[in-house]
Amino acid sequence: MNINKVCDFLLQNAGPSITYRIKKDIIGDISLDEEQALQRKILQEKDMKYIFENKQSDGWLGTCFHSRIRGAKNFDVCETALRFIAEKGVKLDHPIFSGAMNAYLTRDKFDPIYDGFGNLDDDYKGTSKNLLLRHFCF
Repeated sequence: MNINKVCDFLLQNAGPSITYRIKKDIIGDISLDEEQALQRKILQEKDMKYIFENKQSDGWLGTCFHSRIRGAKNFDVCETALRFIAEKGVKLDHPIFSGAMNAYLTRDKFDPIYDGFGNLDDDYKGTSKNLLLRHFCF
């Protein structure tokens, strides 16, 4: 199968996330204006709006950290929401990531939002925040 034909087909028929990922990650050719326009379109998608609208005041995404307890919907799980946002192609320097990381690092270790397990600080002592963010997003 010809990769150029596949890319051309997707660029003509796909939504903003796939278009962005193909131009940025596969072809490696995207102008700053085009990148910014696609980022704006990605952020306007229904699921993205839901995540942003349900962000807590401290930056936490959703109602729990790792599992769908207390009747949480898929995007009410912080880990799932972060992964989804990253996979959609939102740039890692977007404030949604730093807000969620800051909330994670500043919440009480035994906050019920951690699903009864406490947060993972002890497991990641000495780990840079960037590496910890990568762990959550990938």
